[in-house]
Formats: sequence, structure tokens, C-alpha cells
Amino acid sequence: MVKGFGSGILALVLACFLRNINLHPIYVSAALLLGAVAYGCSVYFYILVQRYLGAARTGVFYAAAPFMGVILSFVIIGQPIGPSFCTALGLMLLGSYLAATEKSNSGF
Repeated sequence: MVKGFGSGILALVLACFLRNINLHPIYVSAALLLGAVAYGCSVYFYILVQRYLGAARTGVFYAAAPFMGVILSFVIIGQPIGPSFCTALGLMLLGSYLAATEKSNSGF
């Protein structure tokens, strides 16, 4: 919650400083709805999945989100994808596969 308030207040201060602010109720409502859905759903589903997969496996899958953003930017706006991204994506996919298929071994 602190992180959300901090980033929201910083974005508001930056918008005021750049004189790029519009307090029309439609825009404010749309921004609040977008934040509630985007951030709220993200946290809700993270906690929900963590109950079933555990913290380590959930973290592996959650870390794949930036890769999805890059792929969407390639599809939507044609942002080029370089070799370092392909290497990192391959490693992320391998790690996700290993985390998903690993059997729990609590022999300690």
C-alpha cells in the first residue's frame, strides 16, 4: 500500500510540475479504475497462486511479466527484439519449466 501511495503521489507531483494534469472527473475515475484493476488484480492473483504453488514457484512465474510486456510491445508497436532478449527469454522459459515440473523433495 505504501508503494502504491508513493508512486501515485510522485506521479501526481511530476504531472503538476510538467503542467500536464487534467482533473476532469472522467479522467480521474478512469485512472483509478485502471490502477485498481491492473495493480489490484495483479496482487490478488499473486497471493492466490502463491497459496497453491508456493513462494518460489510463484516468484518464477511472476518474474516472466516483463517478458510479456516486451512481446506485447513487439506485437503492438513493432519494437525490435534483440539477441539478449531472446537469450534471457530462453533462460526464463527453462527456469519456469524446471520450477513447474520439479517434484518437492523434503527429505531433510
